[in-house]
Amino acid sequence: MKELSLHQQERVLRVAHLTSDHTAMDSRILYKECRSLSHGGYQVTLVGPHTHDIEVDGVSIKAIAKPPTRWSRVSRTLAEIWRIAVKLNADVYHLHDPELLPIGLWLRLRGKTVIYDVHDDFPALASITNYPPLRGPLRRLPAYFIRRLENFAAPRMSAIVAADEAVGARFAALNDKCFIVHNLPLPQELAPIDPVPWHRRACAVAYVGTFTRWRGLFEMVQAMDYLPKKLDCRLLLVGTLKDNWRKDIAKLPGYQRVEVRGQLDRAGVRDILSSVRAGLSVAHPLPFVTLTWPIKIFEYMAAGIPVIASDFPLWRELLGHPPAGLFVNPLDPKSIANAIERVLCEPSEAERMGQLGRRAVEEHYNWSREEQSLLRLYGELRRDNFDASRCTNRS
Repeated sequence: MKELSLHQQERVLRVAHLTSDHTAMDSRILYKECRSLSHGGYQVTLVGPHTHDIEVDGVSIKAIAKPPTRWSRVSRTLAEIWRIAVKLNADVYHLHDPELLPIGLWLRLRGKTVIYDVHDDFPALASITNYPPLRGPLRRLPAYFIRRLENFAAPRMSAIVAADEAVGARFAALNDKCFIVHNLPLPQELAPIDPVPWHRRACAVAYVGTFTRWRGLFEMVQAMDYLPKKLDCRLLLVGTLKDNWRKDIAKLPGYQRVEVRGQLDRAGVRDILSSVRAGLSVAHPLPFVTLTWPIKIFEYMAAGIPVIASDFPLWRELLGHPPAGLFVNPLDPKSIANAIERVLCEPSEAERMGQLGRRAVEEHYNWSREEQSLLRLYGELRRDNFDASRCTNRS
């Protein structure tokens, strides 16, 4: 009998990505990491909130119900994810939320290979998140427990994936196998299919993402009131805007120039960005924010529109020299308004900045480089934890 080659002896590793907080359609999780692994020869299943089971680009999605509250997410939802994870009996489990770490620790005790993917500085986020039942010093408890849980679990994980250098520095001290995988755009995902010529674009700017006070929601709305009346400009808000936020911003001057477009799929986001004059990313200068690589900046650049961004040293570096946008004081609505007015009144400069951003994404700030880091990590885990001689071909 002909002897099998090493490649033939290796079976396809079964990989399960687990998320309780993100939607199963999350761009980083599904369209970047899971799809890259599927194309790289892994059998990938994604367990996360969605309406129904489906297969996308070779990735099998096992849907769970979207939890109605934060507390149900860390109770009933975790039990459902744990049940599915056990049934899958995957070779590698890839966790995307800190509340999944107890499941990860249990899987490690069962001898499974487990990766913790740290999208953000979760303790810092918890410290500024609104927890209505908690008052006074109790509001610090979520951040305290998340940090303690991460500090305990991280050294026991098979590997850590960090979304930027600031997060990576913390976890590299906890686990020797820590890889940086930035959340950068797919080069063609947001590239306009039929771009609107600059002189025919709507007199509008857009914000795409999550709405919170510290991400500049109130300042963006107020900035619209500082624009000259002759500029019939609109601010397009793309994302899920909760009723309480909508009621609050409806009271602000400038709201009459706001259009809430709601949650859109990637094609819808592309169409919005291909028709406006600039994208806004004006988060407040919180310590952990100033050190992050915000995906929305790169998505605006990928769409070929100028970025109006908070004036942080790292963000200045990311937008290049000359910059692919304008920098503002995120706490000053008038500063934001001045940048919007400049983009609208100097179209040739705005178009040039958009072209600079698009070129930077095509040449540097794109997923292809990050994909190689992810595949290299999985290759090391295969080499270290799975003996090809013990594997058989998948039927």
